[in-house]
Amino acid sequence: MSIFKQSKKKGLSPLIATVLLVVFTIGIATIIISWMNTYTKDATADANQDTRTMLDCTNTNIDIDNVYILSENSVKVIARNTGHKPLILKEAFVWDVNGTRCNLNITDGLLAESESIELMNDSCTTTFTSGCPEFGMATVSTTCSISSKVETLSSIVCNV
Repeated sequence: MSIFKQSKKKGLSPLIATVLLVVFTIGIATIIISWMNTYTKDATADANQDTRTMLDCTNTNIDIDNVYILSENSVKVIARNTGHKPLILKEAFVWDVNGTRCNLNITDGLLAESESIELMNDSCTTTFTSGCPEFGMATVSTTCSISSKVETLSSIVCNV
């Protein structure tokens, strides 16, 4: 008989291994569910905001009523909200045929329903001559991705 007893244990018991495997699986599943919950909430909030923006922009429209070339470097554009909701103006430009643009000043960008606004710039880098053959177009855009464009010379009043 030997002094040393042989142990029959060779590693983890099947019960302990199963418990560890279940705990590990539940932990990973909890992490994935938590991430998916956060991701779903963020995606839903983004979709709701996009939907609200689109609904706010329905029934909106803007038109350019008149373009006035007042002098060689001075222009005025009259824009009107022809939609059924207020609009916020984003940008307004007058372009010459060479692609040079004149940024029109927007002092108050909020335009109520049926309201008109004068957009001007007295120091344009474009130079218009008699008859305004250099006029290319006038554009006005809003935060609703709605814009208006005038490209015909018959739509402008040239005082040069």
